[in-house]
Amino acid sequence: DMVITGKPVDWDTQVGDKPLSVWPAQHSHDIQNKNEMVGFGGLVELFTLFSNSQLTDGTRAYEILEKVQSEMYNRLNYIQKLKWGAIMDHARNYLNPHKVVPTHVDAGKLSNFATATPQEDGEGTRSDLYSTPKGMGRAISEVQPITENFVIQSEIPFGYYGSGIYLPPPITGSFEGLGGDSENSAFNLEGNGWLVCLFRAFDGRVKNLYYAYKTDYTDRNETRTPWLNTYVQYQHPTITAAGKTPNLTIDG
Repeated sequence: DMVITGKPVDWDTQVGDKPLSVWPAQHSHDIQNKNEMVGFGGLVELFTLFSNSQLTDGTRAYEILEKVQSEMYNRLNYIQKLKWGAIMDHARNYLNPHKVVPTHVDAGKLSNFATATPQEDGEGTRSDLYSTPKGMGRAISEVQPITENFVIQSEIPFGYYGSGIYLPPPITGSFEGLGGDSENSAFNLEGNGWLVCLFRAFDGRVKNLYYAYKTDYTDRNETRTPWLNTYVQYQHPTITAAGKTPNLTIDG
């Protein structure tokens, strides 16, 4: 009828065998062809309204959103400052706000002594005062030995000879009896290029400082250039004259 007369056809009454629904499929329309856009006028008008609204109201909406964001962050910062202030006030409260007693922190047997002054710490006559780091440092500085006589100027003591050739050849064979028992060692680069080490060890009889050396310290291949143990004990005339035996390196 539409083809013959050109009259509109009613979809509901004049079109039969229609499916209940039609799957969507990608398609295109020619917007310049008025016959192609039949029934889409409302959709085009809606999109036009959206576009105009964005152009006219977008800036205002952006300003509103920025204002809301700024107010939100200001409120959060205010709350954060209040919370942090409360935390710091509590941390600086030395009046025992939690009413903690020594038994609560396993300090029931700890004497409730006052803190010594540096002067009292140095005098060392009070047994009812706690020491302080400053006072302890002062006490240590007053009683620590003077070690200048044990160190030759500008040289580590075992570098006195200037080379490693004063050491005898290493002892070959099993070294199971020579075991180090301290993590500290002292090293000196001798004039002939040897790196000489003093380390605390135990040879099965005596705990002492023993020599070991490496002929080329730049060679990290332990098979090609190993550390050589000598079993030679370290001795120093000044220490021996003082009636002492060195058996530990502090640092070096």
